[in-house]
Amino acid sequence: MKGYDLDLLRYLQVLIEEESVSLAARRLKISEPAMSRQLAKLRKAFADPILVQSGRRMTPSAFAAGILNRVQNVVVAADSLIETRALVNLANMAPTFTLRANDLVIAALALPLLEALKKDCPRCEVIWAPELDAAASVPLRDDSVDLYIGATEMMKPEIRRQTIFRDYMRGLVRKGHPILAEPITPESMVRYDYISVSRRGRAQGPIDWKLRNQHGLTRRIAMVVPNYHAMIESMKN
Repeated sequence: MKGYDLDLLRYLQVLIEEESVSLAARRLKISEPAMSRQLAKLRKAFADPILVQSGRRMTPSAFAAGILNRVQNVVVAADSLIETRALVNLANMAPTFTLRANDLVIAALALPLLEALKKDCPRCEVIWAPELDAAASVPLRDDSVDLYIGATEMMKPEIRRQTIFRDYMRGLVRKGHPILAEPITPESMVRYDYISVSRRGRAQGPIDWKLRNQHGLTRRIAMVVPNYHAMIESMKN
């Protein structure tokens, strides 16, 4: 079958994933007319509409939805070939790697990661970008971040994801806090004020959802701080 190449398959992947010519164009940083021309090429090459009108929005055709996984695999495999070639020349390159993670992860990984990178790419630069309110996959898709390290399930299908470690949560209280005088239960937890740590300034999180949904209880959040150092410094002695 002729009439398409790897670049056209990239357009096909993004069009199916976004289900929109305008969103696909924005993601690949081209104009909408240019993306429309690529869609026309795809329709001719595959003898299929690829995207069909469904009310006010477009949806993938049955054919397009059925081949998405294979198209994604082809594009990823092709990218890996390019990445393999790039690795050979890392010593002569000066790339900038932009990463995002919370302050605890940065404190634990920043220096070891930089040292490991410097062995193969001595002229590289690592930037730890600040957290944004947008979903984790957004900066990965628009190339403003190369790697996100964090706990999230809300990723778009084209984002490659790998578990590198597992974390757990602990509460911290001042010495002699009255909550320690008895067994800690959901009921005893909600009797006291809390400092919440949130990079996005959100007062509630998974603990609050669990208390509310499973026990019908609500914590009192007295303060929200952006990192754990600020939380520790804000606790009363």
